[in-house]
Amino acid sequence: MSDSIDPAQLKSYSPNAKWAQSHRPECVSAIGLILLAWNRTEEQLAWTISGIMGITLIGDEGIGHSSDWIIATVMAETGTVHARIKIVDAILKKALEGHPLRDTWATIRQRLRQLADRRNVVVHTSWAWSEEQPGYLLQIERDGKVWGWNERHFFNLFDDIKSMEEELHAFMIAVADELRAGTLTSPYLTPKKIPQF
Repeated sequence: MSDSIDPAQLKSYSPNAKWAQSHRPECVSAIGLILLAWNRTEEQLAWTISGIMGITLIGDEGIGHSSDWIIATVMAETGTVHARIKIVDAILKKALEGHPLRDTWATIRQRLRQLADRRNVVVHTSWAWSEEQPGYLLQIERDGKVWGWNERHFFNLFDDIKSMEEELHAFMIAVADELRAGTLTSPYLTPKKIPQF
């Protein structure tokens, strides 16, 4: 995650964003990548649930995903990622009841929450820089704890977020495959069926 720094080692630091940008521009660039990756992941979360609710079975083998407009609208109008996760969780707990994919979702949900918290730290921290720790951007907490972030820390978070986007997509496909195979039956997931053309 990041490195703990003894506050006693810091004689002074500047919480000015200009200093952070001047002295650690690669970290500031990585923060931008985190924001972009997180936006894609939130979009994928919305597409995952609206896609699951809008699955169409085509013949014996085909699967189509058509975004369920009600779910897509709810997700778009919900203000925070934690609220979006709660909405998806409430739907999937019922829809996947008694199926192993429910446990898969529980693991994804936990990771999503953790990533959202880590992303929030990156986005809402007033980053500082110090001559005593020039290799880091500094996260100074209200209780005086100091955490050092270098580009590796930011890029690790970026990679974790990118992986989550891919995992959400794979989960949606897994649900569709189980519905197609008939191994997932749920009164809450009733995909449209159209014949093979």
